[in-house]
Amino acid sequence: MGKLSKTHPNSSVCAIYQTISDWSVVLSGPVFAFLCALSATMGDLSSYGGQSISNQWMVFVANSALGAAVFSIWMCLRLRHVISTVKEAPLLIFCIGGLQTVGQYGMIYGLTVIGPGKATTLYYTLPIFTILLNWLTLGDAASRWHYVLAAVSVLGVALTCGSMVSQSDNSKITHPGIFSQVLACCLLLVAAAAHSAVIVVRKITADSNIDSFLFMSSFYVQYSSTAVFLCTVNSAWSIPDEIGDVLLLMSTGVCSVINWTFLLWASRVCHPSTVSIILTSTVAMAYGGQALIFDLPIELIPAFGAVFVAAASVGVAVMSLVDGSGHVGGASEISEPTEVNEQDTSADESNRLVGTYD
Repeated sequence: MGKLSKTHPNSSVCAIYQTISDWSVVLSGPVFAFLCALSATMGDLSSYGGQSISNQWMVFVANSALGAAVFSIWMCLRLRHVISTVKEAPLLIFCIGGLQTVGQYGMIYGLTVIGPGKATTLYYTLPIFTILLNWLTLGDAASRWHYVLAAVSVLGVALTCGSMVSQSDNSKITHPGIFSQVLACCLLLVAAAAHSAVIVVRKITADSNIDSFLFMSSFYVQYSSTAVFLCTVNSAWSIPDEIGDVLLLMSTGVCSVINWTFLLWASRVCHPSTVSIILTSTVAMAYGGQALIFDLPIELIPAFGAVFVAAASVGVAVMSLVDGSGHVGGASEISEPTEVNEQDTSADESNRLVGTYD
């Protein structure tokens, strides 16, 4: 019977099925990460277009409304679990949600002022802020290559911001005032720092085992409630007359929820640094989208700045992969998919916000 079982005709079928299953686990992470980047870009572009048909305060409301509704329903369905968990760590849940809210406001405001391409470029200084905060809070020593990548990122920021000082005569580009541009750049860097702080805080408190959806609920509740308050205070409630414009505003909230959902799935089955590398494609997609949809020309100096920042972000992610696993992706992830999933599930709890927004 033993010999027969080894040569059973179904054994080869099972082996093929197991191989396909293993590969699907490995490949699903990058696929989800790419869909996350795509939905983030679509959300950025719809937010940029939304402020031209309504106003900036309504963009904040539209961007947060669906997420607040979805996660409020989730909290109601799991009310007992939510209450018991909040009692254990109310300050932690509130602070992480608050940091995400600050980051989201900075990102949305920045992209509506200076455009999706430049805004995405400045936001992707996030890995550099993460290195700095890791060093300040956890004592993780940075290598000389980290300093080199940080310098490259700073150079990219300087090129992006410096290009805004000189006003272009191109009629397709509407230049806001210098103060608005400087404020937008500062808030985008604050957004990157805030989301980096979320990553570090989640890493420090990884043993808390708090449901990730509870953090997302805290974020969307704070984000939506403050957006409604600000819109009311500024008397900015304005619903477009055209159904197409209404759908455009609603799409920014839809993209926001899809973006966070795909990011959560991607980080559970894929190394966070791999996810970060793939999400860097958002910079290129943002520039391409603003050129195709809004007919905005791609300016040379900011484009060079985007290349520097994206290269630095990819470099940091690759170094994280090398330091954490001894290799840059590849065979070991495929040969032992179950073990990778278990490790990445815990890694997700501290790193799933790397390189994303919206």
